[in-house]
Amino acid sequence: MNALRLLPLVWVVLALTGCGASDDLGSAGNPSRYPDATQGPGSTPTTPDDGAPSDETPDDGSAPDDGSTPDDGSTPDDGSTPDDGSTPDDGSTPDDGTGSPLPPVQPTDGNLYLPTSPGMRWYYNDGALTAAFSGTTQVGGQTLANLQYSNGLVDYVLSDGAILGYGGSQYSQVNPADGVRYEINIKLGRPHPIFVSTATNYSGSAVASAQPLNVSFPSFPYNGRITPLGISRIDAGDLGSLPAVGMRVMLNPGGTWGDLLVLTYPELGPIMQRRTTDLWFAPGVGIVQRKDGDVTHRLTAVDGIQRPLVFEFAAGTSTYPDPLQILLDGEPVTSNDWSRQVLYHTNPTGWLQVNFDGTGSWRASLTSLAQGEGLHSATVRMTRGDEQVDVPVIVYVQ
Repeated sequence: MNALRLLPLVWVVLALTGCGASDDLGSAGNPSRYPDATQGPGSTPTTPDDGAPSDETPDDGSAPDDGSTPDDGSTPDDGSTPDDGSTPDDGSTPDDGTGSPLPPVQPTDGNLYLPTSPGMRWYYNDGALTAAFSGTTQVGGQTLANLQYSNGLVDYVLSDGAILGYGGSQYSQVNPADGVRYEINIKLGRPHPIFVSTATNYSGSAVASAQPLNVSFPSFPYNGRITPLGISRIDAGDLGSLPAVGMRVMLNPGGTWGDLLVLTYPELGPIMQRRTTDLWFAPGVGIVQRKDGDVTHRLTAVDGIQRPLVFEFAAGTSTYPDPLQILLDGEPVTSNDWSRQVLYHTNPTGWLQVNFDGTGSWRASLTSLAQGEGLHSATVRMTRGDEQVDVPVIVYVQ
């Protein structure tokens, strides 16, 4: 791009960034239908609208001004006991109804819905696309993990027990106007939480660059929208059919003013193209399906975890699902010299037992049907001598 032509463009971008830097509406923390998708409060979710930044009514579950009960499971204004299985206000320990204390919630490596355990690698479409964490990138003063795909895509991800956040991407994109492939790198102003209970806008100023345009912007406006897609069963190949939470992430580089910039500087068309990605997350597994535009990548295998056990039932039922056989590397565990431990990752806890039963193998079964609607997660840890194997468990309450 001609240097004389670039100079006014830089001033335009900086001016527009100043206009749009304060319109960040934030994102939600822990959506109630997806227990412990994030384990701490996030920013304020917003009421769905047309995607343009605006002032909207908070719905973060904080205590209403009228003294009524908040909806996030925290302590109600009247001092009564919260209903999420956490420690009651009087300091006593939650129990299973018999006086026995419930097990505590155990953290995972990274976020429950995108584990960062060493050795994990995801295979999509029978290995046509693979993904693994590799290296880190600084985004908004925070260290984010690089989720590197074999097609060159890199997503900057904040994955810990408190948040699953998106901080930008490095990707290639063909400009339909000239057929040229461009390499785009966008680091957002901060990682934005991507688990929301209602459609949520976000915005800020990014660091952006594009090749072969040979341009770089230290402060580039953007906005976007994250839309929940509910819970669906996804065929995950070797891992079976898994219930997963869907989120649609739309990123609009250039923000509200992007179209105006492109009219003046058409060569910026590639960096200004909106990107929409549908992501489906299964607890303890990670991204089981992603759809980039019209291209769908579905998980078919994973290194680093065993095939999950999935229990499913309707809320309010009194009929327990059948016990499920624990498989290690696809084979039943027929030796009773293993020890086992159940690690719960969501509230409530205390709903699973694992026994070596009359079938001559280890089986897991539910001991409670009071989990509440949504997804719940645990890990069965099997140990024998120096061997340790973790088996994810997912409970889907419809």
